[in-house]
Amino acid sequence: MENLARSFILLGLWSKLNASIKLFVLIGPFLVLVLVLVFWSENVIFHDDYALLGFLVDWTDPALSWGNKLHRLVEPHNHHRLVYDRLVTLATYYLTGKINVTIMIVLGNMALLGIVWRLWTLFRDMKLPVWYFTPVPFWMLNLQSHENMLWGMAALQNFTVVWLMMEALHRLLRRDALTSALLLSIAALFTSGNGLMVAAVGTLIVGWQWTWRTDGWLWIGGMGLALILFFWGYDPAPPVGSLLDVVPRLLMVLGASLTNQARFGSAMVGGILVLLTWMSAFVLINQTRNRQIKANWQTDTFSELLAITAIVLGTAIILGISRPLDELLRDRYRIYSHLAFSLTYLLGLLLITPPFRSIWAVLAGSAAVTMYGISAYAKIPELINLRQNRQLDAFNVRFYGTTLPPPYYAESNRKVLKQAQERGVLKYPDIWSDPAHWKLLPFRCRIIVEPFKDLHPTVFVAKNNHFLRVHSAPAFFPRRTPLSSDVCLIAESASGRRYALPAMVMLNKKLDFLTTGRYLKNERISEFQKAVLPPGLYRLGLLFTHNNDVDGFARSRQTFVVSPLD
Repeated sequence: MENLARSFILLGLWSKLNASIKLFVLIGPFLVLVLVLVFWSENVIFHDDYALLGFLVDWTDPALSWGNKLHRLVEPHNHHRLVYDRLVTLATYYLTGKINVTIMIVLGNMALLGIVWRLWTLFRDMKLPVWYFTPVPFWMLNLQSHENMLWGMAALQNFTVVWLMMEALHRLLRRDALTSALLLSIAALFTSGNGLMVAAVGTLIVGWQWTWRTDGWLWIGGMGLALILFFWGYDPAPPVGSLLDVVPRLLMVLGASLTNQARFGSAMVGGILVLLTWMSAFVLINQTRNRQIKANWQTDTFSELLAITAIVLGTAIILGISRPLDELLRDRYRIYSHLAFSLTYLLGLLLITPPFRSIWAVLAGSAAVTMYGISAYAKIPELINLRQNRQLDAFNVRFYGTTLPPPYYAESNRKVLKQAQERGVLKYPDIWSDPAHWKLLPFRCRIIVEPFKDLHPTVFVAKNNHFLRVHSAPAFFPRRTPLSSDVCLIAESASGRRYALPAMVMLNKKLDFLTTGRYLKNERISEFQKAVLPPGLYRLGLLFTHNNDVDGFARSRQTFVVSPLD
């Protein structure tokens, strides 16, 4: 009896330990997201955020009429109506007196958590063990989406539009009052261009429900007016490539989760797997005689998953038509691949019979956790580099009133910066100290410069492609942590101005990582267009920092010239 009692105690302890491990694994991606936001986000305007800063500058112009202000609020931006982003910008201004990117980042990531929450509620409808949900947060919170997670405008647009569409579809299919679904759909429409998908799918749902709905005309009238306003003065994105190109591009968008680089073949394989799974599910639904499966696909849960799948498929088609090949695998669009994988898994849970469900859950969970780990390994250097780029911009703006984007929109950004600072609507964090007071370290740093031309520019276009590629090996300086971005490049002009330029961290080769334990190379590389700097002679050096403190800088013997023709 004593041994039996001891066995029951051990069994109870094992059960609790097992449940704790499953819970820890399940909440792991949420904890990592919080750490990413705490350690790598910066309240700094960057790239497309300048469009929101420019809007705020115009809005606070006392000479601008209210009619013109409202026009600026709803006018198109790159084939989108970014009304939500602009409203949040105004909210941050009226709440804090400045534009606040941190608030934008937090709100965008709250929308991402809202997406996971809606998928969780659909999963709970299935009445399955909690650990079956494990694959979903590992896909949806994958660090492949770091560009959206840490970029104010991108987080607000790309995460929020998906959440708004999912909430609108949920209310339509759960037969809630039509008003809330209509308002959410209109909000999605004026958050991002692919919000058009909820208008299309939502209209099909209302038509399907027409026989019993008494408020269907409210949807037709409200959505009709919203679409008229959306397309008023709208300039649609021109198609890229032929119609035959849409299918492989569609597959790439759906399967982008399978690659962390621009490997189009791997992405297409992922897309093919997703589409084959969907087609298999369709065949199963039409041919099965299993009563449980038939009952499952007649539920609101199945209808909602199907509607969200239609949204994802439609968005992938829009991207395939309107985006060039090199942009399709950008991290900002991987959210749709993560959704495609998650929806495929959840649909499988509904359509697979109980004996095989646990196998499906284990296989999907193993795949999702593995993909998450590989992506984290590959993407953490990009997180470090993105934060450094924002710090550099904040420093250069603070001391020299300039930002260092690609030259083709540098002048417009500098103009907006000057106006924003005059109006008092922008304040960057105090990044580093006055360069005139930096301590000169008693050694020369080793830097190699390689002029080159980018013959195949992918995203940014300039009058020319005169680049410098700079290699540095700061092995002589102790690193505080292998994940710190404590070294950047400086270009010192003859007049003593010290512009800060990026020095990207790089992953070690896998074999070197396994043998030495070093995650990052003890070397930095920088590539920049020479035209980001004013004409003149520059001496290169390295700046050593820790967070927002400067340890000192070292000069090299390497110089370069920026000519007016650059």
